[in-house]
Amino acid sequence: MILDHRKTFCILGISNWKTFLKFQEIAKATEDFITEGLEFYSHTSKYRNLYENLNDIQTTYYSTHENGI
Repeated sequence: MILDHRKTFCILGISNWKTFLKFQEIAKATEDFITEGLEFYSHTSKYRNLYENLNDIQTTYYSTHENGI
């Protein structure tokens, strides 16, 4: 779920590539934090579906961006 720079670079007003990379690093760290929290609670039915849906979204996002789509 890392932000796609082609769509967000101008919207966010980031004019420096290093600043953007830092922003992306923070976004990834936040994503990892949320995922780890959901993974910890995924043994309960309340959070299991949310965790599985997030994994599906991540898999789809990363597979399409790795292929240059």
